[in-house]
Amino acid sequence: MILEIMRKQKRLFAWVFLPVLVIGLVAYLIPGVGGVWGQGISISSLARVGDAEISSQELKNAIHRFLRSSQVPYDRKFLKMMKIEEEILNQLISREIIVQHGQRLGIDATSHEIQKKILTIPAFLEDENFLLNRYKLILSQNGLTVDEFEEGVRFEIVQEKLRHLVTEHLGVSDEEAMAEYRNKHEKAKISYVSFDQGAYAKSVKIQQKESKDYYDQNKEKYRMPERRKVHYLLADKNTLKSQNQPSESAMKAYYRKNQSDFRLQEEVRASHILFKNTQKSGPEFEQIKRKAETVLNAAKKGKDFAQLAKQYSEDGSASNGGDLGFFGRGRMVPEFENVAFALQVDEISNLVTSQFGFHIIKVLEKQVARTQDFEEVKGFISSSLSSEKAESNARDLANKAYRRAKENLSFEDIAKELEIRSEVTPFISPGNPFPGIGSAPELSTKMFSMSIGEISAPVEVPNGYLLVKLLEVKSSSVSTFSEVEERVKEAMTNEKTEEIAKSKANDLVKRVRTGQKFAFVARRFGLKVKLSETFSRNGTLKDLGTSTPLDEFTFSAEINNISDPIRIGSNLIVVQLKEKIPVDQGQFVKAKQGIMDRLLIERKDVVFKAFLDRAKSKMEKSGEISINQSSLINLVDQF
Repeated sequence: MILEIMRKQKRLFAWVFLPVLVIGLVAYLIPGVGGVWGQGISISSLARVGDAEISSQELKNAIHRFLRSSQVPYDRKFLKMMKIEEEILNQLISREIIVQHGQRLGIDATSHEIQKKILTIPAFLEDENFLLNRYKLILSQNGLTVDEFEEGVRFEIVQEKLRHLVTEHLGVSDEEAMAEYRNKHEKAKISYVSFDQGAYAKSVKIQQKESKDYYDQNKEKYRMPERRKVHYLLADKNTLKSQNQPSESAMKAYYRKNQSDFRLQEEVRASHILFKNTQKSGPEFEQIKRKAETVLNAAKKGKDFAQLAKQYSEDGSASNGGDLGFFGRGRMVPEFENVAFALQVDEISNLVTSQFGFHIIKVLEKQVARTQDFEEVKGFISSSLSSEKAESNARDLANKAYRRAKENLSFEDIAKELEIRSEVTPFISPGNPFPGIGSAPELSTKMFSMSIGEISAPVEVPNGYLLVKLLEVKSSSVSTFSEVEERVKEAMTNEKTEEIAKSKANDLVKRVRTGQKFAFVARRFGLKVKLSETFSRNGTLKDLGTSTPLDEFTFSAEINNISDPIRIGSNLIVVQLKEKIPVDQGQFVKAKQGIMDRLLIERKDVVFKAFLDRAKSKMEKSGEISINQSSLINLVDQF
């Protein structure tokens, strides 16, 4: 969808999680005040990278900035699942690696370079004039001081210089550009027949002796893995959460302390009608412009904007009346953004030209920058505080249960005393869901390393903390024939129907390759020849979907060549190439420089990332990078 491309094309930050302020700079990675490391990791420190340290506070600040500036919802389970804190810590480590390599190579940024960089950021400009008050206001809204921001710009410049030094030898040849263009734009059309394996199932009869012989020859296919039965105690966070609702005063205290987390940035909700004009010129370009102007006049005269968007817009939002939803500054390309934020509600723009074409923009709603009041966020605060309390209580209960178990109190008595859940499981195989818990890889790994009678320390699972006692082990064994007879017959039927389909498909291919007509042979086999629509590589074909082997044959074959049987799902297809549409050399010439530029950027990204990965790996092996895991776990628990 063009909307998504517009958002991606706006070059914001060079990292994974993207605040919405300036190009390349990760606002939430602004460094704290670093110290000099000794031989180990100090109590307040989280990680060491060479001679620099990353403190717990620095990571906290980075996470808070990320939560404020990103569009990711503050959902505790989601953030834990995504391991946001580890991702941001890794980025802080990569940042230090870049800084230290820059220092070794004498790379730095001058005041003039920093100033020049800031003066190119559209968010701070109006009619190409830098507005100091706007600069300070935007930084303040994003929780940044001028010094912090300019230090971030300095880092970005250092990163760009280092990247240039590492990748300046790279290039893209004309042949590589042509291959890329051909890969995207060469098209073809095929005819094909399909052999449905399932259609032959009725002709397959499996005798019991035959299936027993198959079972005897393939017993290992029916081996059951080792299974284990445990008794577990669970401190359930969901139960505890319902029992720990915070008071009004506690919620208000949280609100006062964390008001910056509830700051809403200025946003606008707009609709647009897009007329694509990329790679168009001359009369065709003017024709598109005239069409856009005609639709603009209709919109200005009061014709329903949503209906016009549905009828004329060449964007994925057309089906929704052109509605792009709410977006903040920095989410769209500058030409679009500047007009959208300047319009009043219900006002319609003149034609706006961007890299995607001509836009007609209508503003539907506006949201001014403000801090949400307490009543608006009360539900979120209540959920957050009760979740935090439930998490802490569940961990404490599990630890207490573990201590009582070590005192030889039975699991049943512990469950009664602490009012927590007690359950004996059926036999469980490695990696299978845990009854009443769901998927818990860490628990499964732990359970299959224990001895009978052993009690585990508390393990975190999706719905709380539990400890298990191993009761019984069933060793790996082969299932008996009677237990798997139906599975054996099904496997044999699948193999036989596959053999039939393959034999018929190969016979058809042989006949066509010896001179018989494809359609004639297909009729003899009772098959209908289907003609595909025109498609390009990685295209999705009706009835066939996407298939790499199909693409490989189609775009390497000559006209009327017949393929070997190609498996797609449960079917085998045989393909004849009917038409190949070569690329337009004139269009390639026009697009060539853009392709070369894009390929070069991609190549440089890959090489620079590999450079950083190698540097990080080398530093880890030499002990120059280390992480205080206990401090990291404690910090994660706070979020």
